[in-house]
Amino acid sequence: MDSPDEIHNSSNDSIYAYNSVMDIIYIEEVPVEHRGLAGAYYCLGCKKTMQVVLPKTKRKKYFRHHVSKNHTSQCTYSQETHRHLLAKQYLKDLNKIKVPSVIKYSDTNPNEGIFIKESRVIEAYSVVTEKAIYEDENCIIQIAN
Repeated sequence: MDSPDEIHNSSNDSIYAYNSVMDIIYIEEVPVEHRGLAGAYYCLGCKKTMQVVLPKTKRKKYFRHHVSKNHTSQCTYSQETHRHLLAKQYLKDLNKIKVPSVIKYSDTNPNEGIFIKESRVIEAYSVVTEKAIYEDENCIIQIAN
């Protein structure tokens, strides 16, 4: 099975959609008999009807918006938005995040880097999303209202 990162990813196509009970479903979980409009799938962003595209060739599977005669607006939701929401939810649920190693690269030789710090897991007492966080003039972390 293909991983979500390997799947077709154009701006209007998707590898996730809501099913008829509004659970998020991955394209690889969709039965073949739901090809086209045979199943009930909806966009994660605009909630409009999605078609299931299951090519018989080696092309990747995906959902795409169903365009009807009364279709007037284009959805701006993207897989990046979905991944962003998932990342925020995981961070909020787990209260920790793994940060990558820190390497400083030279402007003169971008192939050589100086190793500064190992990758590590940072744990938080609590996680606040959708709030501006800043350091005040006394070097104290503040959360904007």
